[in-house]
Amino acid sequence: MGGRERALTEVEANYKEMRRRWDKDVLTMGRILRAHLHVEYMTRHLQHVNPTLGDLDEARLSYAQRVNLLSSSDKSITSMIGGVRHLNRVRNRLAHNLDAVITEADKAVFLAQAMFRALRNASMDEYQAQLSVTHSTSWRLSPNWQALR
Repeated sequence: MGGRERALTEVEANYKEMRRRWDKDVLTMGRILRAHLHVEYMTRHLQHVNPTLGDLDEARLSYAQRVNLLSSSDKSITSMIGGVRHLNRVRNRLAHNLDAVITEADKAVFLAQAMFRALRNASMDEYQAQLSVTHSTSWRLSPNWQALR
């Protein structure tokens, strides 16, 4: 094989490889990104709790630095820090490696944290409620909820 056939074969192989990398679980990846952004947003609450703290946005602190500021005597905060730090590792892995996936070990870290587990269970309860409404009325699930099925 040579010339045109070889070129077409290479183009097709490159396309298939690109599709393999592109066709990832974007719903889960989006949840990780959204959770990461939410934690960054939550750290802005520190300015309300400690009015003498300077502007965190102006300080241009990294996610890890913001998490370090969360360390406190508040047990509800300290119980989440391990999961919040792991969230950053997962987010970075997904952001910088096209072949990265969320592993069972990642899930275990999150679900070992009571707050993360409660949030997941609340989401599942909401999904179940939405599902029961769908079956009892003509109301339809949004495309986001349909993707979870």
